[in-house]
Amino acid sequence: MQIITLNSHLGQDGILGLDIPVDVTNADLTITFILKPLYDSEQQNKPKGEG
Repeated sequence: MQIITLNSHLGQDGILGLDIPVDVTNADLTITFILKPLYDSEQQNKPKGEG
């Protein structure tokens, strides 16, 4: 198993393009994506104080 961590920026189109070189050829793979924003946009839009 290999873990690859990348940082990327999404444009207005919301499309993430990935080019990831791996050391495996002619094989079946299970690929898992976890999308974690660097900040929580919902938290930034909430008023501070009450709530």
